[in-house]
Amino acid sequence: MDDELPVAQVHLQRGQIYRSCASASGSPRYVRILERDRGTDRYRIADAVTGRRPRDIDGRRLHPYEDGRGGALRRTGYVLVDPHEFVNELIERALFGGRHRHPFVIAGSAFSRDVYRGGFLRVWPDADADTEAEAALNAVRAVVSALETASFDVEPAPGIEDEIRVRFGGKLTCPAMHSSGRGRWYCDRERGHEDDHQDDRLLEDWPNTRAPVAPPWWLPAPTAPGRAPSRTSSKTRDGVTAQAIGLPS
Repeated sequence: MDDELPVAQVHLQRGQIYRSCASASGSPRYVRILERDRGTDRYRIADAVTGRRPRDIDGRRLHPYEDGRGGALRRTGYVLVDPHEFVNELIERALFGGRHRHPFVIAGSAFSRDVYRGGFLRVWPDADADTEAEAALNAVRAVVSALETASFDVEPAPGIEDEIRVRFGGKLTCPAMHSSGRGRWYCDRERGHEDDHQDDRLLEDWPNTRAPVAPPWWLPAPTAPGRAPSRTSSKTRDGVTAQAIGLPS
């Protein structure tokens, strides 16, 4: 897009993730849009990974595409990225940059470009030995912690075993998903509804037959600053729920 043209408003949405154009050859730096300064073209952003350093930026520095004038890659400002790229970066940092290294704990993932619609992670929480199970569960917990610190809402997906629903601003809507031969459906109804689930975007619905009960392996992430824990447990061993990994209570 030429710099002289007005900024395309379609890409300037609350919750969207942008990558610094200056970090193309190094470790990527991401920011998230928090809000728009009403009546101006300035936006409030913060570091997407930590949620820290809120600051204002001119909307013309937030670009929808990497290509600038003449097709050359931009060297300044920030470019809109697919949320899947950002989530994969968080997973890699959590599993390989920390002490909970377990490269096979995430078995698959899929994400919409709409951060509010989000997507899911398929996890591998089971193991034959207690020590391996504990390592896998701690790795899941590290991933959940990284996602929650980055302002995503994370919770088990009711009705689909061993999958975690991940999205931005999902506290008020139903977390249910449905896997069909025509793809993945996400419920858009309010949380706690009793009628059938419905995907408003795809105009599909499916029976609401299962209560949203967390699977036995589910562990909350450690509480991020300013956030309430997802779930609490009265008995833990080395930070891991004893029942979840098959240890005696």
